[in-house]
Amino acid sequence: MKTKSNPSLRSVANAEASVQSTDPRLQIQKSKIDCHDFANAKQAKRSFFSKSRNDEIKHDESHYKSHNDKNYQHFVIFFVGSFCPSALLVVAFIGLLWLYDPLMLFHKPYLREQTIVYEKNLPINKAIDFLDFDSILLGSSMFQNTLAKEADEKIGGKWFNFAIGSSRIDEREALLQYILKHKQIKQIAYSLDNYILVNGEFNKVQIISLQNINNTFWENLKIYFDKHFIKCAVKWSKKFECVGRTFKEYGPWYNKDAYGFKKWNFDEKQRFLQEIKIYQNNSYKTKNIDIVERNNIHKYIKERIFVYVEQNPQVNFHFVLPTQSRFFWNIPYYWNDGEWLFGTDKYRSPKRYFDDWKHTIKWFIQESAKYKNAKIYGFDDLDYADSLNNYFDARHYREDMNSMQLDAIADGAHILTAQNIDKYLATMESKIKSYDISPLIEQIKAWEAGQNPQIK
Repeated sequence: MKTKSNPSLRSVANAEASVQSTDPRLQIQKSKIDCHDFANAKQAKRSFFSKSRNDEIKHDESHYKSHNDKNYQHFVIFFVGSFCPSALLVVAFIGLLWLYDPLMLFHKPYLREQTIVYEKNLPINKAIDFLDFDSILLGSSMFQNTLAKEADEKIGGKWFNFAIGSSRIDEREALLQYILKHKQIKQIAYSLDNYILVNGEFNKVQIISLQNINNTFWENLKIYFDKHFIKCAVKWSKKFECVGRTFKEYGPWYNKDAYGFKKWNFDEKQRFLQEIKIYQNNSYKTKNIDIVERNNIHKYIKERIFVYVEQNPQVNFHFVLPTQSRFFWNIPYYWNDGEWLFGTDKYRSPKRYFDDWKHTIKWFIQESAKYKNAKIYGFDDLDYADSLNNYFDARHYREDMNSMQLDAIADGAHILTAQNIDKYLATMESKIKSYDISPLIEQIKAWEAGQNPQIK
């Protein structure tokens, strides 16, 4: 059913349309409104789409960034969770080695007494820095039995024993140079061993490790990356093999009950048995020191010993001649870089060895007379060296000889000079010549037969 329109309303609408079409003002206004609105609508449309696109981009970027942040957080958590325990273990391990520090490369000891590990091929320069002393014992195993505490009491001062077995002049010089540079030293006792006075080439092999003086922290720490030191650090061991000895503990290094030939160990007896056979059979070539070699030895001693005597007049130098047994001076042998060389052209007869040593000793005493701060002590004119019961082997004496040496330094006794050296050497040589070695040879042969019953 169709709805009928109202005639009156239609007429009104038509009238309005007629007026609008005929009125120019209304037409202009309408035209302006339509163009402006169209432009605004178009711009609005573009703005709307542009804004929507930017919002989409920002949303994507925000989403991507949020996703990356989460991934990074996950990575950091994973990295820290897996790496930190290992890193902490490494730091703890390094910290343990630094704290334990048995060689005193970084600091004085914590939670234990002050000790020093003094062996060849170990850096000891930092330990020297941390030790409190003003006087030193420097030399070979002939001084290793000397107690620093006894030296304190008899001579005065604060002594430390830096003696090490078979040490060369080069090794001693390295120590001496460093100690004189870093410490205020008053007195130095120096063992003047026969091998450094006779065997020139023997002294030119430096073993002791003082090249670590300028090491960095990490270079010093690497020294402890060793199975031995790590085990000691983990246990925080205070044993001698880990941390060495205390300041006053350096003393006898061998069994006190091992004196006299009957108590010498197997290797010592075997060696002397071989030496005696070589000597009796004359199956060796004797080596004589010529004038050139002697002069080289003198020059070497001047450069490595007397130069420090001259440069340090405030330091008293006490040079001690170790007292070898009479048996020692009756057996030809030669020590070379840790090996005993039998029957080689480096051997010397007992007489030749003694003559070479005697010549250098006389020169040394004449040279030392130039310096008021140098004294030489000798004990070979005593009866002490006549008995092997005073010796651990042919060379190493009881600790009572070390005490006698300290007494001599304290009392100014047994000093050798240009005025008494000839008499001293004559007495010594007479005792060597009168020493009867035949009973000892019979003991050695009997011992050898006991070791090997097939020997007749």
